[in-house]
Amino acid sequence: ETVKRKIAYYICMEFSRAGTPHFHALLGSLEWTRYSEWTKWWFTNYGYARFKVYDPKKGATHYLTKYVVKDNYQSGWYDIQGLQYMDQSAFDTKNK
Repeated sequence: ETVKRKIAYYICMEFSRAGTPHFHALLGSLEWTRYSEWTKWWFTNYGYARFKVYDPKKGATHYLTKYVVKDNYQSGWYDIQGLQYMDQSAFDTKNK
């Protein structure tokens, strides 16, 4: 029996120096699946990807901050409540 489950995500697209688009994603709510099954499914449906297992000691900010504060952060798709309403200046620590 197939069970559909929602996953939480934040995906951001950026361009390499050569101008090729690529994506960074933080995926959540995957406790119910095995890492090997998830990567196999992704490769079958979308092709090559490099995955890193989330380290709770580093926290989500370690993974997200670089992409959220970039000028193109608004091009991301998100399922993080309230993130679409955050202004980039909220992360400006230079003047604080």
